[in-house]
Amino acid sequence: MAGRGHSGTASHASHATLEEHPYTVVSRAGQLLVRLSGAPTLDFALGPDGTIRGDGTARLVNGHRKTGENTLGDPTYAGSSDTCGFGAPAPRLARKTRR
Repeated sequence: MAGRGHSGTASHASHATLEEHPYTVVSRAGQLLVRLSGAPTLDFALGPDGTIRGDGTARLVNGHRKTGENTLGDPTYAGSSDTCGFGAPAPRLARKTRR
Protein backbone atom coordinates (compact mmCIF):
# COMPACT_ATOMS: atom_id res chain seq x y z
CA MET A 1 0.00 0.00 0.00
CA ALA A 2 1.30 3.45 -0.88
CA GLY A 3 1.40 6.15 1.75
CA ARG A 4 0.07 9.59 0.89
CA GLY A 5 2.03 12.77 1.45
CA HIS A 6 2.23 16.28 0.05
CA SER A 7 0.11 17.34 -2.94
CA GLY A 8 -0.16 20.37 -5.22
CA THR A 9 0.20 21.40 -8.85
CA ALA A 10 3.36 20.96 -10.93
CA SER A 11 4.15 22.71 -14.22
CA HIS A 12 6.06 20.88 -16.92
CA ALA A 13 7.57 22.51 -20.02
CA SER A 14 8.35 20.52 -23.15
CA HIS A 15 10.01 22.79 -25.70
CA ALA A 16 7.64 25.80 -25.70
CA THR A 17 4.56 23.88 -24.45
CA LEU A 18 3.62 24.31 -20.79
CA GLU A 19 1.42 21.71 -19.11
CA GLU A 20 0.17 21.61 -15.52
CA HIS A 21 -0.58 18.48 -13.48
CA PRO A 22 -1.92 17.85 -10.02
CA TYR A 23 0.69 15.84 -8.14
CA THR A 24 1.14 13.88 -4.93
CA VAL A 25 4.25 12.65 -3.17
CA VAL A 26 3.79 9.02 -2.17
CA SER A 27 5.86 6.31 -0.55
CA ARG A 28 5.97 2.91 -2.24
CA ALA A 29 8.25 0.09 -1.08
CA GLY A 30 10.50 2.55 0.76
CA GLN A 31 10.88 4.82 -2.31
CA LEU A 32 9.48 8.36 -2.47
CA LEU A 33 7.66 9.07 -5.74
CA VAL A 34 6.35 12.31 -7.22
CA ARG A 35 3.19 11.17 -9.01
CA LEU A 36 1.79 13.45 -11.74
CA SER A 37 -1.91 12.84 -12.38
CA GLY A 38 -3.09 12.69 -15.96
CA ALA A 39 -3.48 10.25 -18.80
CA PRO A 40 -1.31 8.32 -18.13
CA THR A 41 -0.20 8.86 -14.54
CA LEU A 42 3.56 9.53 -14.41
CA ASP A 43 5.81 8.55 -11.51
CA PHE A 44 9.17 10.18 -10.84
CA ALA A 45 11.48 8.58 -8.27
CA LEU A 46 12.95 11.02 -5.77
CA GLY A 47 16.68 10.34 -5.31
CA PRO A 48 18.68 10.87 -2.11
CA ASP A 49 20.31 13.94 -3.71
CA GLY A 50 16.90 15.56 -4.34
CA THR A 51 16.79 14.86 -8.09
CA ILE A 52 13.80 13.18 -9.71
CA ARG A 53 13.90 10.61 -12.51
CA GLY A 54 11.15 9.24 -14.73
CA ASP A 55 11.22 6.08 -16.81
CA GLY A 56 12.15 7.88 -20.07
CA THR A 57 8.80 7.20 -21.73
CA ALA A 58 7.95 9.61 -24.56
CA ARG A 59 4.45 11.06 -24.42
CA LEU A 60 2.41 13.79 -26.01
CA VAL A 61 2.23 16.94 -23.91
CA ASN A 62 -0.93 19.02 -24.42
CA GLY A 63 -0.91 22.47 -22.95
CA HIS A 64 -0.33 26.05 -24.08
CA ARG A 65 2.50 28.29 -25.20
CA LYS A 66 2.96 32.02 -24.80
CA THR A 67 2.29 33.91 -28.02
CA GLY A 68 2.86 37.49 -26.89
CA GLU A 69 1.16 40.16 -24.81
CA ASN A 70 -2.05 42.11 -25.11
CA THR A 71 -2.27 45.91 -24.96
CA LEU A 72 -2.31 45.80 -21.15
CA GLY A 73 0.92 43.80 -21.08
CA ASP A 74 -0.74 40.57 -19.96
CA PRO A 75 0.58 37.39 -21.61
CA THR A 76 -1.48 35.75 -24.36
CA TYR A 77 -1.48 32.01 -25.00
CA ALA A 78 -2.50 29.50 -27.65
CA GLY A 79 -3.07 25.75 -27.40
CA SER A 80 0.06 23.73 -28.10
CA SER A 81 1.40 20.17 -28.05
CA ASP A 82 4.86 18.58 -28.19
CA THR A 83 6.35 15.12 -27.68
CA CYS A 84 8.59 14.83 -24.65
CA GLY A 85 10.62 12.11 -22.95
CA PHE A 86 10.10 11.88 -19.21
CA GLY A 87 13.57 10.91 -17.97
CA ALA A 88 15.50 13.25 -15.70
CA PRO A 89 13.84 16.66 -16.05
CA ALA A 90 15.94 19.78 -15.69
CA PRO A 91 14.42 21.98 -12.98
CA ARG A 92 13.44 25.49 -14.00
CA LEU A 93 12.17 28.08 -11.57
CA ALA A 94 8.92 29.78 -12.42
CA ARG A 95 9.16 33.51 -12.87
CA LYS A 96 6.93 35.56 -10.65
CA THR A 97 5.29 38.58 -12.21
CA ARG A 98 4.46 41.75 -10.33
CA ARG A 99 1.14 43.47 -10.84
